Amino acid sequence: MSLLTIVGIFVVIIILGILNVISAIRTNESNIGYFDDFIKNSYVLMNSKNNDENYSKHVVYILQNYSELSNIVDESSYNMPIYNIGRVIANGNTLSPLLYNNMVSEFIEYRGLMSRENKKLKNQLLNPFILLYRGVESVMNYMFGYIITKFNKDFQPDKSTIWKVFNTIITIVGSIITIFSYINQ
Repeated sequence: MSLLTIVGIFVVIIILGILNVISAIRTNESNIGYFDDFIKNSYVLMNSKNNDENYSKHVVYILQNYSELSNIVDESSYNMPIYNIGRVIANGNTLSPLLYNNMVSEFIEYRGLMSRENKKLKNQLLNPFILLYRGVESVMNYMFGYIITKFNKDFQPDKSTIWKVFNTIITIVGSIITIFSYINQ
């Protein structure tokens, strides 16, 4: 391998890492907007009367999205206001202000968490080693992520320690082998 080829491979992988970080930032911002829309629909539903023509639109929105939003926020079994709001609406009950307030407090906490996460992600854009790792992770997720999700439907690469260790090993070994292949010419 020539030096130009090696540099080209590393540049492409780092560019993939940059795209991975930017995608993660946009996903976090999108999830905040998604949560915000859910809160707005819940608020309108809590304050509207049953004969309001927009009532059904808000009910449908909540029923379509509460389960997915609960998974995105990663609600725990002891604190599930989003999921509980969906269940209350699905059972035809009225939305209580206490449950709504719990969801708003969870939103504030989630917004703060995503804000801190986005700051960390923006700092990762300055570290080429992290970008190299994230680029390899993107390639591995593209190559093997689909196959893994066929066997394990709950697979989430961001939460899997084994996946992160495997990607770290691939990144380090691949980098060392690439450098040695140039030196041994």
